[in-house]
Amino acid sequence: KLCTSLPLMQGDSCPQALIQTAVLLHSVLPSLQDSKLINNICILLESWYTLELPDRDSLTSNCLVSLLKRSLSTQGTKADVKRIWNLHQTVLGFRLGESEQLRTLLVSTIGSTLYLTCAEGCRWLVFLFSLSPDLVVRLHKQVKASLPTLSTSKTACAALGEVYHKAWLASGGMFRTKIEQDCIQDLMYRGVLATRGKGGMAIAVLRMLAVLHKQKRSPVTQTMLSRLYEPILWRHLKVANSMVRLNACELFLSCYPVEDQELSREERDNSLEMQHTTMMNLMRDENPTVRCAAISGVCGVLANYWLLVPSDIINQVVSMLIKESVWDSSNARVRLVTLSGIKTLLSSPHSHVYLKAVLPRLADCLHDTNEGVRGAMLDLLLAVKGVRSIKFWTICPLEHLLARLEVDKPFICRRIVKLLFNSYFPPDQGDEVKLERCIHLVQTNRAASRRFYQYSGEMLDIPGAVQLMVAILTSVKIWVKAKMGGREQDIEGEDKENSGKKKRKLYNSSMMSDDTDNMSVTGSDMSNMSSTVLENTTVNSGANVDAEEVAAVDEDHPFNDHGVVGGILDIVCVLWMVRNSELSTPDNDQYRAVLEKKAGRWLTLFFKHFRGTPVCGTVVYLASFLPERLVAPVASYCLARVKEEEGWRTHVDCLCNWRKGDSLLELVTQGIKGGMGKGKVAKGVRFEETQSKDVQLRVAVKLLEYLMGHHANRTILVAKNRPMLEECLELCLSVQEVIEHKLGFSDKEDNSCNKELAQVISLAGQLTVLLHTDTALARLEELLAWSDRELVPVVMGPSENNTSHISRTRGQVSLCEAVLSTLCSLSTSCLSLGLSDPEFTLKVLDWAVQLLHSGGAVQVGGVVQVLGEAAMVAGIGKGPGWEVLYQEKVPVSFAKLLSWLTNLGDRLEE
Repeated sequence: KLCTSLPLMQGDSCPQALIQTAVLLHSVLPSLQDSKLINNICILLESWYTLELPDRDSLTSNCLVSLLKRSLSTQGTKADVKRIWNLHQTVLGFRLGESEQLRTLLVSTIGSTLYLTCAEGCRWLVFLFSLSPDLVVRLHKQVKASLPTLSTSKTACAALGEVYHKAWLASGGMFRTKIEQDCIQDLMYRGVLATRGKGGMAIAVLRMLAVLHKQKRSPVTQTMLSRLYEPILWRHLKVANSMVRLNACELFLSCYPVEDQELSREERDNSLEMQHTTMMNLMRDENPTVRCAAISGVCGVLANYWLLVPSDIINQVVSMLIKESVWDSSNARVRLVTLSGIKTLLSSPHSHVYLKAVLPRLADCLHDTNEGVRGAMLDLLLAVKGVRSIKFWTICPLEHLLARLEVDKPFICRRIVKLLFNSYFPPDQGDEVKLERCIHLVQTNRAASRRFYQYSGEMLDIPGAVQLMVAILTSVKIWVKAKMGGREQDIEGEDKENSGKKKRKLYNSSMMSDDTDNMSVTGSDMSNMSSTVLENTTVNSGANVDAEEVAAVDEDHPFNDHGVVGGILDIVCVLWMVRNSELSTPDNDQYRAVLEKKAGRWLTLFFKHFRGTPVCGTVVYLASFLPERLVAPVASYCLARVKEEEGWRTHVDCLCNWRKGDSLLELVTQGIKGGMGKGKVAKGVRFEETQSKDVQLRVAVKLLEYLMGHHANRTILVAKNRPMLEECLELCLSVQEVIEHKLGFSDKEDNSCNKELAQVISLAGQLTVLLHTDTALARLEELLAWSDRELVPVVMGPSENNTSHISRTRGQVSLCEAVLSTLCSLSTSCLSLGLSDPEFTLKVLDWAVQLLHSGGAVQVGGVVQVLGEAAMVAGIGKGPGWEVLYQEKVPVSFAKLLSWLTNLGDRLEE
């Protein structure tokens, strides 16, 4: 067979048979089902039309219908839209009134996101508005029907606005009237009255009309908007419905200035004056949501038209913002929006001189009770920081910022750190300047300095953090050696390292020691890190320092204050803790080696000098980041001090960091055994325990409770010391025998450790959940059964149901009450952790109700907690068991609680 390319065909030379074939293919196109075959035929017919071959206008209708169906399906692509646009001229030759299918397809395209998100699609939609006035109305109806689904797409709504505007500009006569009155003005009306929230059209209509509002340089568009808004906007700004006022407010402020360019100058000035009065009234609207929208919109207007708005209007608006809105006590959202609006005003460079004088009045907003308002205030300060003519510390003094940094939430602290970071850690300054500012921060607010470097550690890279830590340690070492007068010898190797070098100049108030001048480490120079930091920290500054004398300590040296030296060592601890996981990676081995080598040599010296001072705790905790072998004397000191009343928590944390949990748990087991009288006399020489049994038990409970409550310590112990934790669990569970013994003998029984015995029960429950999660419920059920058998009869007073009541001492009753309260807390914890099943929850509810009737008013708090948590767990549980529990057992339990409160409420008053 003979084939030829279609582009080679000319109108005169096209065979008649080929034309008939094309007509046949066009006629059978609607009856075909194969999408691939339909697409190939459409490609042929499109090429036929493009090459202007004979009968081309009669061969496009079915092709266009097929392409429209394809583009409106889920498989439609932007390429299909482009193909339709290439055939748009053929629509002019169709009789749309005779083909309802084609009209429906054409109208459906305006509700398709595919058409609204490509340039050819928007041009196609604009073209449709020029076909017939009736089609304009149908297109607008389709838009209104599609808006709820298009409202989630900002791009689609903006594209619709562009389509309406371009269609209006290109129209005239009846078409323009239709678009203005039946489309744009209808949108305005519906936008004012539309609902908000899910499924509402208010936001979608605003996004559409905002495209027209932005045409400020088009006088004809501004005149059209003013004319169409006139009968709608102004009266709806004063209606009683707050939602309508809100919609009208947003449309008005988006369109400002609403100006009819055809009016005289005097008439336009009067109109603007009326609009300014309306703006002021909206800012004082009784509804807080309307006030928020008005404040946000008015601030945007002032930022855009600062030079055009009359000065008296600017004064009134800013005065209202500063004196009223920012102190609105009825709604925190108004205060937040006000601060955000003032931040918007800063986007206008012409406002800076004016705002410089009024912004200091906002200083107290930093201490607002609402955290969102505090965050907005800090965002404003961050914006001010980028303005050269205004200094943020003239608005909020440094003391206020540090006070918030000390106590506020993390997201607020991060903003404060971002605001102050370059001030206290200038990137273009040397280590001595950074150290001076670090000392100044500690002197100003020590607690805030720790949080500052905690969050700034997230912004620093590893080299910068290591550089600052070593600089601080170096300066403290020089001061300590000078303070000791040079009589103390360095630890082994220090003299060898510094032999042949000049003595370093001590840091004073004007400059840092020369040790830190050479502490310049970058990520690109890791290979030189060791030589730079470890071996060559001394750089001669040109001053002749006597090599055989140690610099004297200035009387006004900041390190003479233990609070300052402890504060900057705190900063080293904080930075090391924040960066510890990164320093432990192989990529940062050299940086970690620098810290360990320097700190290992100097911390023993620090410990010796600061022992017995408040700084000692910081030195000890800093030493816990090093291997124990480097600071063995410090580790021994910590183990000896864990029994003290003050500062013991730091020593416990250090021992856990050194993986000395076995020593701590041995103290715990010995204390529990001694406190409960279970200690056995071991063979061999032993030192006699000088503490009483009560003190031993109190110390053991205190230690174990702290270890279980501290996340990091608990994780370390479970990973490294599980066998000893098992031993502690067995000891804690054996406290039941001790309690039974105390309840069995009432003569001369010591009741001083009742509180500790109840705490041991609580620790037993915690350890059970931690070590044996799968059997925790069974063990807790045993504890509840034991309490029901042994403890409840003790707290139950004489009654008709308890004729065999035995009189108990006050100590025995208080012991049972404390243990029962502990069991209530344990039950609540198990429920809240999601460990319970319907059967266990049912048993807990029965036990709690029985405890209420037996234990009386003392147990009301614990019982209410158990019932509340059980109701919550049963409510969110899935399955028939939970459903029955929630619908039947929980209401009955609460009914019994209310009945008891009603009948025996007088006991609560007692």
